[in-house]
Amino acid sequence: MSENKQYDILSELYSCPGLVVIAKYYDGVFEGYAGFPVLRHRVIKKIRGENKVYLINVPRSLGRDIVLDLCMYLTETAKEDFMKYLSPITQFTALTWFFGGYIVSIMYKEKHEVLAMNPINTSWKILLYETDSETGPIGAKPFDLILLGYILSSDDPALLAHICRRLKGAITCEEGCIIPVWNNSLLFVGKEHPSSTRILKDYVIKTTYDILPDNNGLRHVIRFANE
Repeated sequence: MSENKQYDILSELYSCPGLVVIAKYYDGVFEGYAGFPVLRHRVIKKIRGENKVYLINVPRSLGRDIVLDLCMYLTETAKEDFMKYLSPITQFTALTWFFGGYIVSIMYKEKHEVLAMNPINTSWKILLYETDSETGPIGAKPFDLILLGYILSSDDPALLAHICRRLKGAITCEEGCIIPVWNNSLLFVGKEHPSSTRILKDYVIKTTYDILPDNNGLRHVIRFANE
């Protein structure tokens, strides 16, 4: 390979996933978030020699600004014990990247740590409706959020209907469960695409995203050059 052509090959690549925040909880002592990273909507950082390029495929409803800022911070300026320098929601975003799957966090000594985590069964049909209306994230009890993670790792619609009725603000429908989430969006989880729009009649739907959960999170690829 010629000296000029070697720079056509990436020397390093980071892939930072978008995020669904389902809920925030506070029980008077502890607080935290629940959510998961997504596979198809990401910020990609490509490094070729001294050149850096960011490719952004994350909509606002999946945390575009937070994801881009955190991706730049972690790959360029992060300090030792960096979590304490981040806002609570950004700390939670970082946790989902490091572990992947469904995460429930807990604030401990000013840092978010993992309270519970589960891989998400990808047989679920998951849609995100971006709306013009004010929505969640919903408030919920920590145990219900942990239970939701267990159910998402299974494939049991009856259990999903059970937890949906327990989550304040969630809507149970024939096809599954609709949960108000952050950034004025609605999250649908079920076994098949919802056939009726009756449950969405009170919302103006701007965009619908087909969501595939990411059970791995942040990706970092390095090319080792031959000396």
